Amino acid sequence: ESYGEVLIFSDTRNITDFDILVLDRTVIALSHYLLRSLYTEEKQNTEYRTFLESWLDGSVEKQQLTTFLNEQENPKLLNCTYMVMIEKIQNGKQEADLTYYKMYARGIFEKNGFILFLVESRSQLVYIAADLIDKDLKRRMTSCINKLHSFRRKHHFSHLKVLTAVGQTVDDIQLVSQSFETAKDTLLIRTNAQQLSFFYEDIYIYQLVLQMQKNRAIMDLANKHLKPLYDHDAK
Repeated sequence: ESYGEVLIFSDTRNITDFDILVLDRTVIALSHYLLRSLYTEEKQNTEYRTFLESWLDGSVEKQQLTTFLNEQENPKLLNCTYMVMIEKIQNGKQEADLTYYKMYARGIFEKNGFILFLVESRSQLVYIAADLIDKDLKRRMTSCINKLHSFRRKHHFSHLKVLTAVGQTVDDIQLVSQSFETAKDTLLIRTNAQQLSFFYEDIYIYQLVLQMQKNRAIMDLANKHLKPLYDHDAK
């Protein structure tokens, strides 16, 4: 990603190889400084973790949410749609430092019209994505997911086996917890059927079946009435 340009200019003499070398070393030094700044900033974002977790579980007050979003200095954040995406890391190398990966993810989402709030929790990354464009949402989100997959394959995160799920789109900042719950349900469904879509809206019939499975009374009733069929199939 381009953050600026460094130029060297002389109107009194020709630029020498030494000047070019100085320019090159200057660019490298500035790049390292900028990368350290971004890395530190990403690390400091963990300070928001408690607040973001409260946002995800629906326990934060609307006034607190409004204050937090106003601090981000983007007025669109109060009047846009939100969705939650989960990336579950399925292998055992969960101790890996994901800071650079999160920096890349943030840049990818921002280039596709999203503002990202990211929570790293145990074996998963939870993305709260605010959509500032409000069109072609699924296409842009799919593009982000595919680019993250490509980045993992080509860089130092190829060992990560990641399962992705996207929750319901909501148009109220207090309904983000609802998107989070549907993202978790989508993740559960995709664990056993990874060929299915990333998106909650695309697998709605599976979501209905999952909700019925969570209801003990319905399952007990089904087992009682379907027992003869189960016995027949067993034979």
